Amino acid sequence: MAANRPNLGLQIALIIFVLITIALAVSTFMFYKENQESQLAKSSAEELAAKETQKRVAINTVLNLAKESLGRGPLDEDKQKSDVDQIKEEHERDKALYGATFPEVAQTYPQMLKSAADAYLILQGKLADQEKTIARLESEKLEEKEKTKIAAAKFNKEFEAQTGELLADRSKFGEERKSFEGEKATLAHTIEEKNKQATDAAAKAAKEQEARDKAIKELQDENKTDKSTIEEFQKVDYNAPDGTIVRVNQREHTVWIDRGRADGIKPQMIFSVYDRSASNIAGENVKQKGAIEVIRILDAHLSEATITKDDIKDPLMKEDKIMNPSFRAGKPERFAVAGFIDLDGDGQSDLNRLLTLISNNGGIVDAMIDDEGKMTGLVTPATKVLVLGDRPTENVKSPEALKSFTRMMKDANEAKVNTMTLPDFVKYMGYQGRERSVPLGKGATEAPSGGAFKKRPAKGDGGGAF
Repeated sequence: MAANRPNLGLQIALIIFVLITIALAVSTFMFYKENQESQLAKSSAEELAAKETQKRVAINTVLNLAKESLGRGPLDEDKQKSDVDQIKEEHERDKALYGATFPEVAQTYPQMLKSAADAYLILQGKLADQEKTIARLESEKLEEKEKTKIAAAKFNKEFEAQTGELLADRSKFGEERKSFEGEKATLAHTIEEKNKQATDAAAKAAKEQEARDKAIKELQDENKTDKSTIEEFQKVDYNAPDGTIVRVNQREHTVWIDRGRADGIKPQMIFSVYDRSASNIAGENVKQKGAIEVIRILDAHLSEATITKDDIKDPLMKEDKIMNPSFRAGKPERFAVAGFIDLDGDGQSDLNRLLTLISNNGGIVDAMIDDEGKMTGLVTPATKVLVLGDRPTENVKSPEALKSFTRMMKDANEAKVNTMTLPDFVKYMGYQGRERSVPLGKGATEAPSGGAFKKRPAKGDGGGAF
């Protein structure tokens, strides 16, 4: 064991030597590699610097040329940036001064120089034309001068001749002047009289004008009043009912209303009925309770009417409101009718029946379109409502119907007349249509849609009190 220890130390020394050798080799290799890469980087940097130097020389050459074209000295490398900025500034100034009227693409020195050269050539042409014009005018001036000389000689000759005549006429003029002075005095007096008459006439005209202005103002005031009256007349207010039910006899199927002889009520007038709490009869959610027909006039403001439509679940009551667009207490309403009128949906014209309804309910028809398409009457500001049936089409039998309909709509619009569809008109009027006759016995048909017809209570058969 003791003999082997020297050999152990030698082995350790050998191992350490080998490790140091390997480390030195690796370090040498890494240093060599880094040195080689540094040499390559240095070579690339030098090559890049050379290229940048060439670019800078080329840019300086271009900038020197640009400066020379602008009238400046060679480029100062220390002031290269300021020189470039100045070149840009001068270029912008030249564009604003010489190229403001050119497109952006043409605001370069070659384009501006070309435009200036073209403008110079145009001016040269105009100058040549002006020189020709001046030469022509000079020639004409000489001709006029010669003509003037000849005319002056002729004038002098005529002047000498007329001078003798003037001396002869002077004496005559003196005598005529005396006569003129006398006539002048007479004329001055006449003028004074005329001026006085003109002053009086002007005062009279001013007074008449004042009277006319006053009359015009009065007419304008009347026109404003009439216009306001017409607008109020044309206003259709469905919130205000035409009357009120004052008494009800359900047993007799009869009501009494607060409209009578003084209000223009006539027998056979019909009214739709709305609940007394309804605040807007024209509203979509307001339900019509029923309808009545006047059968007898009792007093100035009292009439009896029979119930033509009602609902057992919601019977007509005292203070319910009545409405008819054709009726206006104390004054008839005026209407116009246009379009195809079909009240019962059978495809046949019911124009005459509608005209009769309006007339029976106190209304007046100012204008209408008959079944042949011909328009009669006129729509005026006094017309209250234009009742609209179905609009005629271009395929109607009479081409005149469409023209008449269009004309009446135009007239109503210009006169600011309210319009109302036929269904709304008969609804507010309370019109119920014709009663259907139902055959009985053998061959009788069923009730509509398989349902039973509603039975109207007979007089004395049930019903409530007043």
